[in-house]
Amino acid sequence: MRDDRGQAFTLEGFIGSMLILTAVLFALQSVIITPTTAGTVDRDVQAQHQSEANDILQQAKNNESLKYLVLNLNRSQGNEVYDGTLRSDIGYGASPPPTEFGQTLNATFNQRGKVYNIIVEYRDVETSVNSTNVTVRPKNMVYRGVPSDTAVVATETVTVYDDDPMPNSARTVAEAAEAGEFPVSDTAPNSPVFTVVEVYLIVW
Repeated sequence: MRDDRGQAFTLEGFIGSMLILTAVLFALQSVIITPTTAGTVDRDVQAQHQSEANDILQQAKNNESLKYLVLNLNRSQGNEVYDGTLRSDIGYGASPPPTEFGQTLNATFNQRGKVYNIIVEYRDVETSVNSTNVTVRPKNMVYRGVPSDTAVVATETVTVYDDDPMPNSARTVAEAAEAGEFPVSDTAPNSPVFTVVEVYLIVW
């Protein structure tokens, strides 16, 4: 009887060990087959945002809506604001900028709970005669907060010409600048180019 009982205890212990070992192996297997880690997901999402931001800026440049918005800066009561905005620090703020560009941003990022800023870098000169001492002057077209560590940045260059028409005006860029309506310097006075502007789209 003692031998039978001892064998039974030994068998129970062996079966219990097997169950524990199986549970541990199952748990480890579950961790291993997890599709990906958080870091990899973040990189995949960042890559997607980067590609979308690049495409949106390129499309806006091609259809001229980006240049339209770049030229939409005017001086109102001594304050430089974009047409349709009241504050120079946030620009269009929570609202998407007008034109097809803003509609695309809204459909691509806003409706998916993503946030973006748009910064436009204009160039100033100390003297308009020979364009000496060119400095960069950033303006917030859209400001919605401080970007996170996972933010991506897309950039596009817009070349503005002297004879480009101003939005909502019969004047050209050169004429509007001379009249003080367009607060941007002519950084190439001896050429048909008025200035070159950098547009940054930051998404997170």
